[in-house]
Amino acid sequence: MKRSPISLIALVLLISLSGLAGGTPSRLAQDSTEIGSISQALNENIIREIAEGEIPSLQAGIVVGEELVWAKGYGEQANLDNVFMLGSISKTFASTAFLQLYEGGTIDLDADVNTYLTFSVRNPSFPSTVVTIRQLLSHTAGLMRDYPYGLYWYGNSIVGWLNDNVGTSYPLWPEPHPLLANMIIPAWMSSSAVWAYEPGTVFSYSNFGYAFLSYLFEQIAGQSLPDYVEESIMAPLGMTDSGYWGADFPGRHAFPHERLANGTICELPVFDAWDFGAGPVRSSVPSLARFLIAHMNDGTSGGFQLLEPETTALMHTPVLGSYGLGWYHYGVSGSQGHGGVDIGFMAEMQFRVNERGPYGVILLINRASTIASRDTELFSSQAAIMNLLFDEAAIWTPTGSTSTNPTPPSLLPFLLTIGLVIVSAVVALVIIRRRRG
Repeated sequence: MKRSPISLIALVLLISLSGLAGGTPSRLAQDSTEIGSISQALNENIIREIAEGEIPSLQAGIVVGEELVWAKGYGEQANLDNVFMLGSISKTFASTAFLQLYEGGTIDLDADVNTYLTFSVRNPSFPSTVVTIRQLLSHTAGLMRDYPYGLYWYGNSIVGWLNDNVGTSYPLWPEPHPLLANMIIPAWMSSSAVWAYEPGTVFSYSNFGYAFLSYLFEQIAGQSLPDYVEESIMAPLGMTDSGYWGADFPGRHAFPHERLANGTICELPVFDAWDFGAGPVRSSVPSLARFLIAHMNDGTSGGFQLLEPETTALMHTPVLGSYGLGWYHYGVSGSQGHGGVDIGFMAEMQFRVNERGPYGVILLINRASTIASRDTELFSSQAAIMNLLFDEAAIWTPTGSTSTNPTPPSLLPFLLTIGLVIVSAVVALVIIRRRRG
């Protein structure tokens, strides 16, 4: 059957374009350990710091404007769909949740918290001074730093491991784990044992304060903080690799590591924690980047308005010193965001703004120094990698490329296919003209 010139050209174009539809997978499909690309020198510097810090696994990412322009996993668990515990970065999710209630008119940040409770919360040394949600979110309520309940906040997997390997003798908890409401005992909240300062007078970082906020949230919203965050923050942002419970990520959870007193680096079991406001969120870099993008861009990420611009600014504005509502400012560097450390994990999520706009970095590490002693090499490598990432991020344009960065590999198949389409069309036209001649 003789084909017309137009139908022949259409057939050639259709065959060539089929590569766009399914013939060439994306970069992430080809290599689940990297999105985009960075210079060889930067990659080698990161690998050197990983070796010097004896880091088992690591995820790093660079966000520019509204785009995750680069992310990569390194080490034993390098896939980018693996999740790491975020430690105190969890506080940014708790604060965001409270500020959504504030936007909806459900809470008054400066009202007495007793308004929302059936018992009294007071520092007995200052019984007439009210405690507010704003104070709790900004670590100015005057509560002690850590918990008066031993290791209630940690599940039996890690408590048992510590007993077996570190020589502790903590009691195991009954199963299922006691509810948060059973541990926020009203008598504690008016006991001098949990108070350090007069409310509203000084910045005093308090993990216990954010654990108490978890309980307070339940009383106000009628829903647990994890359920609310997963439904109202993570799901709308498309954070499919983020959550509160280790069991939600079978086969995809980075294993925590710690250096013991004898110098060995030991792998620990994956564990859960019940201090929901303070520390147990876990995520991958690509998933966490969606949350960071919202905080970098007036509360918007991927078309979803996480917080209104004025509320985002309120959260980021320091109350006393350098801390806002669940949000740090890091002095002369101009960075803002939050870091986190938990048993076996370290994390950083920060951004800066220059003349090109906002740019940020995320760093997740599955080793920490919380059990035996401060590991200076590890902290040094973490700081060095953060500096390397920020130096790189500062020169990216908002579209996700720089004059020194190669074209991201995910674009190469597309460009090659377009070239093939053009060449094929030209060849087809030449053949048709020769046949007619």
